[in-house]
Amino acid sequence: MTDQPIFIFDCHLDLSMNAIEWNRDLKKSVYEIQDLERGLTDKLDRGLGTVGLPELRKGTIGLVVATQIARYVEAGSLIPGWNSPEIAWGISQAQLACRCPVSTWQSKTTMDSRLASASLGRFALRGRK
Repeated sequence: MTDQPIFIFDCHLDLSMNAIEWNRDLKKSVYEIQDLERGLTDKLDRGLGTVGLPELRKGTIGLVVATQIARYVEAGSLIPGWNSPEIAWGISQAQLACRCPVSTWQSKTTMDSRLASASLGRFALRGRK
């Protein structure tokens, strides 16, 4: 066991959805976000924000595989969604555009370059086999 920080991958985090649909500035801490939402009732879980970028940095989360959520549902559906495929597409594009201010990696070359520049020497890389 090492006492070096671990480079952690979070493979399901709804950053863009939280920013776009909940109007959350994820540059703020989760505590600031919760304070800003105190008393708001437009969404069921207002004031219960789960993450901000400062917490990700403090937790040494080095890579987030962020999900995009914008599904089309037909009238009467029991699951939440958007009323037309075009609206769902537009929401997905807004989520994609909102990089919250993180960068996207669209190729292995880009990923290798960014990881190399992230000073990973101070991290112990561990994972499940």
